[in-house]
Amino acid sequence: MTSNRISLRLYVASRVSNTLVMQTVAAITVAGFFVMGIATLWALPDIPAELGGLREEVQWFEISLPDGSYSFVLQSGSSNNNDQRDSDNNDRRDSNRNNNNNNAPPPPLPVDSDGDGLTDDQDRCPNTPGTYDYNGCPPDADGDSIPDASDSCPTIPGVAGFGGCPPPTPTPMLPAMPTTGDCVLAPRTSQSVNVREEPTTSASISDYVPYNLMMPVLGKTVNDDGEEWVMVERGWVSRSVIRLGGNCALLPQIVSNIQITYRPSEDPELNALLAVFQAIPTENGQSIVYLVDQGVQPLPQTLTDENAFPEINPTGTLIAYLSRESEGLVTLHIFDRNANVERLAYTGSGGYTVGWFPMVWMPGGSSVLLTLLDASLRPGIFVVDSDVPGEIAPIALVDYGTSPAISPDGTYIAYEAETENKHVIRVDVIESRRSTIVSRSRECFSPTFGQDSESVYFACNENETVELYRYDRLGLAPMNLDIVPLDVPQPIAAGVFSLNDGQSVYLYNLRNANLTPILETSSATIMHFRSVVLDR
Repeated sequence: MTSNRISLRLYVASRVSNTLVMQTVAAITVAGFFVMGIATLWALPDIPAELGGLREEVQWFEISLPDGSYSFVLQSGSSNNNDQRDSDNNDRRDSNRNNNNNNAPPPPLPVDSDGDGLTDDQDRCPNTPGTYDYNGCPPDADGDSIPDASDSCPTIPGVAGFGGCPPPTPTPMLPAMPTTGDCVLAPRTSQSVNVREEPTTSASISDYVPYNLMMPVLGKTVNDDGEEWVMVERGWVSRSVIRLGGNCALLPQIVSNIQITYRPSEDPELNALLAVFQAIPTENGQSIVYLVDQGVQPLPQTLTDENAFPEINPTGTLIAYLSRESEGLVTLHIFDRNANVERLAYTGSGGYTVGWFPMVWMPGGSSVLLTLLDASLRPGIFVVDSDVPGEIAPIALVDYGTSPAISPDGTYIAYEAETENKHVIRVDVIESRRSTIVSRSRECFSPTFGQDSESVYFACNENETVELYRYDRLGLAPMNLDIVPLDVPQPIAAGVFSLNDGQSVYLYNLRNANLTPILETSSATIMHFRSVVLDR
C-alpha cells in the first residue's frame, strides 16, 4: 500500500509546566479535499528524557496516511546541556547558529484560486471551479472545450459558435434544370441515384447519377408494374427519383417487354458462341440490336431511333451497326465491348452518304465494308477504317453494288447488283476485279461466305417463295431445307449454320440435317443474326 506523506511546519504556542503543547497552521490535501485551520496536534504530559533539552521551536512534524490511518513522527530542533558548545571555536555557540537557522521564514502556503479543492499547481483551470475527474476544470463529456453546463450537445463534439454542437452540413447545390434543348435528368435530392440494367428496382445496378450532375435522357418506358422509367446510356433510372429538364415531350417510347428465350447449344464447340441480331417489336416496329453472350440483352444505345444490320468483328470485340435518325440520316456506329463505349464512326464524306444496306467486317476486324451513295444515289461498296475517329476517306472497292460479303481469307467479295433488270449476286476476285454472276433468278439477295471461303450462300425469291442456294466450284445448287428462312444461312462452325425464320433462330447441322433452336420469341421479329465462335 502506498503511503501519502505530508510535511507540516509546526509552531509551539505555549509550554505549560512540564507539558509541551504544539499547535500548527496546517494546509493539508487529503483525498482531493483541501483543509486549512489551526489545530492542537499533540500534548506531551511528560517530556521524555531524550527530549529534555527541547527548545521552544519544533522544526518539522510529518503525517503518514497509510490505509487512511494517521501516525506521527516528531522531528525536533532541540538542544540539551551541550547547547553551550562552540564546535568551531569562533566564540559563537552552536545553539545560536541553530536558532538562526530555525528562524527562517516558513514556505508559502499552497494557493487554490478558484476554491475547487485543487491547488493551482495541480489545477488545469485554476480560475474556474472544476472537479477532480477533469483536473480542476468543469465537466466536458465530449471533450470540445465547452463545459457541459454551457453545451447544447454535451455528448457530441462541437464548436462554440453553435452552442457546443457541430456546425450544420451545408445544403448541396443541385443543378438548375434547363427549359430548352435536349432532355436531361438530375437527381431530385442531394442523394445520387442508381442506374439499372432493366426498368425495375430488382435489376442489377450498372451505374449511378451523382447529385450534382445532369445526364442525357434517351427514351422512356412504363414497366409491368405501371412505373415510369427513363433510359440513359448505361441503363434505366426510375422517374420517381429524378427531375427532368429540356425538351422531354418528344422522348421516344421504348418497348422494354420483348421476351426472348435463349437456349445455349449443348455442342462444346459452340459454347463460346457470340452473336448479334436485330429485333423488331411487334408493338411499334422500332428495330433494336441485341447481343447474345451467355444470355440475351439489348445494346442500350440502340433503344432509340432505328438501328439495324449489326455485325460483330472476327475477334468479338467490336459491334458495328447502322442507325437511322428521325431526320433520315444514316450513320455508322461502333460499340467496343471491352471498353463498354459506343462511338459514332462515320456519317458520310466527300459527297457520299451512308446507305441503308447490310455491311460486313473485313477479315482483320478493324475495317468495315459499307455501302455508300453518291449524289445521284448510285450505290458503291467502300472500305471504312473503324480505327480512325471522325470523318475518314473511304476506299472504293466496288463501283456499283450493295450488301457486301467477304470471304474469310479476304480473296473474294460477294454483293448484290442490278444487271439487265435482275437483282443478282456477283462474286469478284478482289485483286483482279474479275467478276462472276452466280445467281440465275431475277431477285436474289443477302450473300454470305462459308468458312472454306469458296462457298457462297444466298437467298432468291422464286414465285414469292424464298429459296436458299449454294454456289461453289461444283456450280449452283438449291439447299432444299425444311424451313422457310427469313435470312440466309450464316456459317458458324464446320458444317454448322444458323437459320432464322423470324420467330426462332436454329443451329443447322449439314451432316445430319438436325435443327436445334437457340433463340425463340413471340413478341418480336428476329432479323440479321450474325455470330462468331470465340476461344475462351
